[in-house]
Amino acid sequence: MGNEVSNLQDVLSKEEIQDLLSSTPFTENQLGRLMKRYRDMDPDCTDGISYENMLTMVEFAGSDLAPPIIASLLDKRSLKIYPKTFLRVCALLSDRISPGEKKKFIFDLFNIYSGEALTHDEMFRLYKLFYSVAISDDHILALTFKALNHPDLETKGQITFPEFEKMIGDQEIVDRMTVDFF
Repeated sequence: MGNEVSNLQDVLSKEEIQDLLSSTPFTENQLGRLMKRYRDMDPDCTDGISYENMLTMVEFAGSDLAPPIIASLLDKRSLKIYPKTFLRVCALLSDRISPGEKKKFIFDLFNIYSGEALTHDEMFRLYKLFYSVAISDDHILALTFKALNHPDLETKGQITFPEFEKMIGDQEIVDRMTVDFF
């Protein structure tokens, strides 16, 4: 156990560790184990991990939502992931985060126009990511149209977060957005 914690303390300040303990679902030991995984790819914890290298991690390789999540959290200047962000990515994709929190992140991620609701383009992108392996673009377009014209929507053509939350099942988001780290 001490080795995992020292992995963490060698890289992050006590304040950063406390922040991660309060903002992620991990214990200090688990954070240390994850930091060891990080150090396997960035031994000095100074170079960062590229998007491409992040996707080579076994845990992320099987998740269709890992690539856009990782891309959205890359450092804007270097286009890399650094230790604290790595630990936040792991938290977001862990089984310890509620389906509601995962749905909120996905809603915000696909809300590219920063409106109060998702519109056609945003829903199409989401469905394309979810289903492109299994169905054609024409079918995805039909699903998008159907979703945006659902009779339960407050405003046709847009889906608010509460509507999105009801539309995407908890098990579906858990299945697509959960990886096993331990």
